[in-house]
Amino acid sequence: ESPRDDRARPPPRLATLPPDMSDHAAQPNEEPGIRLSGRAIVTAALELNVAGKPLRLFGIKAPASGDMCAPSAAYAARACADASRQALAAKIGKDGEVTCHILASGGRDALPAVCRDANGTDLATWLASHGFALADPNDMVDYSQAETQAKTARSGLWSYR
Repeated sequence: ESPRDDRARPPPRLATLPPDMSDHAAQPNEEPGIRLSGRAIVTAALELNVAGKPLRLFGIKAPASGDMCAPSAAYAARACADASRQALAAKIGKDGEVTCHILASGGRDALPAVCRDANGTDLATWLASHGFALADPNDMVDYSQAETQAKTARSGLWSYR
């Protein structure tokens, strides 16, 4: 047998979302990257801090500044950035543990990561499927099906567009 040449392999790709996204999400290839677990503190609509590291949920982007949404029927409509931050904090919980796969390193900005809550739910999928975030077509993880799910249900920002 000839030795295996890993240099000839194409770079790893990230998978697209399966049709049922309620508890599933795109799975990043396990290499390269860093896995980080710990208590999460939500710092912005799509950002959190885990073990002292600022992370940005990869594959999604914040709604436009003029977009309105509500975290649930019990709340009045307000800027989506506020509603997204509140919804993400509620999803994670007060002492919520998350596991993140960091996809890049370096720089001062929040690092891009795919993060899951203690139940294994991908947080970017959850935000997009509830209308608190938009799929980012420039990223390798495809959350467009989650966004379509929110549009169809008229959830979050899609109630007001």
